[in-house]
Amino acid sequence: MYPVAFHFLGFDFRWYGIIAWFVFLTLSRSKRFNSEF
Repeated sequence: MYPVAFHFLGFDFRWYGIIAWFVFLTLSRSKRFNSEF
């Protein structure tokens, strides 16, 4: 069961990293728009 759990954890951490990067990009865009307007 450990290998399966680690596999799911790695999958989750990978997706969390992608989501965090996407959120960071959107926040940087919103900051730029706020500063412009």
